[in-house]
Amino acid sequence: MDKLPENPTPSEVARWLASRPRRDKIVTCAWCGKTFTGKGRRLYCSRSCQEKARRARVKRRAESSTDADPTEGKE
Repeated sequence: MDKLPENPTPSEVARWLASRPRRDKIVTCAWCGKTFTGKGRRLYCSRSCQEKARRARVKRRAESSTDADPTEGKE
């Protein structure tokens, strides 16, 4: 589907958008800061950086939940 029809249905619009090639863009890794060429919503340069960032998030959540006093607000 090269061109969109004059009065396209929503499914025709979706098909047309999906068929378009994604453009490469220069992205900086959210974990290590390395610059790489990415497509879509990619945030990390590798699976390794993605996993390290996930572990850090999980650890941060665990630490913040244990910092709160579990008896606070109960009487």
